[in-house]
Amino acid sequence: MSSPCKNFCVMTTGRSGSTSLMEALDRHDDIALPKKQIDCNDNELLRPEALAKHRAAYAALLGEAIDGPDQLIDAFYRHNAAAPFAGFKSMPHRHANYGAFVSRSDVTFVTLVREDRASTVASFMLALRKGTWRRHGQVPQQTWTFGPEDKRQAQSILARLDSNLRMLENIPNAIRLSYEEICSEQFHSPDLERLFGRPISIDNPRPPISGEAYTENWGAFVSALGISGPV
Repeated sequence: MSSPCKNFCVMTTGRSGSTSLMEALDRHDDIALPKKQIDCNDNELLRPEALAKHRAAYAALLGEAIDGPDQLIDAFYRHNAAAPFAGFKSMPHRHANYGAFVSRSDVTFVTLVREDRASTVASFMLALRKGTWRRHGQVPQQTWTFGPEDKRQAQSILARLDSNLRMLENIPNAIRLSYEEICSEQFHSPDLERLFGRPISIDNPRPPISGEAYTENWGAFVSALGISGPV
């Protein structure tokens, strides 16, 4: 891998530890994130429901019009041109011009995925049923039960997940991480350390919680998806 660029983007699939990773980066004063500059608590610059708000915020900071998502990305990096490091998190399906974006030579891409696809889908389903939850090392207090009426939605989430995973695999020269490895107490990524010039670690590095812990009828759920855990 060539020398990493100071501009970076964490590309992920959701429910895969990206909040914890961005919180780890947030602790460092020399790493510029959207959260530190505008109302963007999750650092997801292109979140559809907040896109207009984020565009307006950076337009005000730069004193210029920002027409769309690609222009917003450029505006974010230009606003932070003097920062030692600057980045945000995103997901493949947020980008209409995905191929062009991930081919940029001025951005280092960090992919973060969860190997346990069944638990990824279960986490989405729990969040949709009960409201979002942040693990921070603990088993969620709430549970959910898979029903026949959930099959179509769960399969749709799985299809989107698998599509995003394929798109992440095709990013050239990416720093590749998994949720499972960043949650290990022994986590160490030489490539990530080379990017930021220091070790990066998350708080509460405990093993990810399997969806079996909060899905009342786990067997019926994974059977309906046609998968069985981390495959």
